[in-house]
Amino acid sequence: EYLKPVFQSGTPEQILAAKKVLFKTLDVGLRLLSVFMPFITEELYQRLPRHKLAYPSICVSTYPNVAE
Repeated sequence: EYLKPVFQSGTPEQILAAKKVLFKTLDVGLRLLSVFMPFITEELYQRLPRHKLAYPSICVSTYPNVAE
C-alpha cells in the first residue's frame, strides 16, 4: 500500500528503485521465514522474477546475513 503512489505517479527512476527495494525485501523475508514455513515460502519464492544469480530453490539458498 505504501508504494502504490510511487507506482502510479512516480518517475521511472522512482519506480525502478521501489521495485528493487520491494524485490530485495521479499527475497530476504522469504529466506528468513523458510526455516519455519518451508512449503509456503518455496511456493512464493518460485513466483518471484528470476535473475541470473538466483538459486533454483529457497532450500538451497543462503540464509540472509547482516549485510543484506
